Amino acid sequence: ILCFFSTNLQCHAVDALVMACSKVSYLQELSKWNRYHRKPELKDFPMPWENFRNDADKAIDAILVSHKKTNNILTVRTHKTEKNGVTHKNIGVAARGQLYKTTVFGKRKAPFSDEAFHVRKSIDSLTTEKQVEKVVDETIKKLINIRVQTLGGYVKGNLPANTFFIVDENGVKQPQLFLPNQNGAPVPIKKVRMKENFSGAEQLKNEVNQWVNPRNNHHVLIYKDENDNLNEEAVTFWSVVERKLQKQPVYQLPLGGKEILTTLQINDMFLLGLKEEDIDWENPNYDLLKEYLFKVQTLSTMFYEFRLNSDSTQNKDTKSKVFRRISSFKGWELLNPIKVKVSVSGKIKKV
Repeated sequence: ILCFFSTNLQCHAVDALVMACSKVSYLQELSKWNRYHRKPELKDFPMPWENFRNDADKAIDAILVSHKKTNNILTVRTHKTEKNGVTHKNIGVAARGQLYKTTVFGKRKAPFSDEAFHVRKSIDSLTTEKQVEKVVDETIKKLINIRVQTLGGYVKGNLPANTFFIVDENGVKQPQLFLPNQNGAPVPIKKVRMKENFSGAEQLKNEVNQWVNPRNNHHVLIYKDENDNLNEEAVTFWSVVERKLQKQPVYQLPLGGKEILTTLQINDMFLLGLKEEDIDWENPNYDLLKEYLFKVQTLSTMFYEFRLNSDSTQNKDTKSKVFRRISSFKGWELLNPIKVKVSVSGKIKKV
């Protein structure tokens, strides 16, 4: 039965249907066929009822796929220890997700440049001209460019081979760039300071110059300001954890905001391209809704990507039926996203 259903996301329903319709006699018959007839003619095998395949195909195709969404932000664990007859209780709090990228930056102001975030990297980690432009030390940057020109220049924006090291006949890497030390002796350049600019940086500890880039957005808030204009706020997982620790609401109206319209999180479900008057919430037309039901796949500032709820491909063609992208409030109003919830049994309701 599984062979004629192509949508991977609906296989659980197919499995349930197969189990519900299976009988011991069917399994025995299949076992006999497999033993004596390696190429059985399935057209002669008894079906649970007449037109079973057509009915099953139609029912499976009409399913609205439910996607699991992670709602837990913090996990609280209690650990008890006993010492000298006294029980001590420790409460630990852990975030359910990665708060920030592993790289730790220092906030510095290099000579003749604006304040930025700096990090030390191995010089041979540089592979492109754009990365070379981020080198803080102008002298080192100049030496790199001179070396590149000696080797014939950048190759389609990439550094040529052997820019920083040459491997000798013994397999040892020999540095090619040097700076003089205090005594004038050449010292090989193995590491460089790189400049990065990113918004929303968070300081790890007060009074310690260690900054990180929050890794992912927890949600995007769509709201109206005091002039009834649409606005958005992308809220990082880091900020949400801070709110939970301070016992504040996860979803907060920004300063100057008037009304929260909706929120978007990964795997949230939306109807795209339908009007409210086209939907009968009391008796939903599932054949109609399944063509407009999308899940949130990617979130960033004014960049929302949606995939059809039953699609499991990587197709990102906005002209296809399975993928949509919103990158402006004009696009938001055009697609008119209506947030919904789909239960595990496929029932839909407006949120």
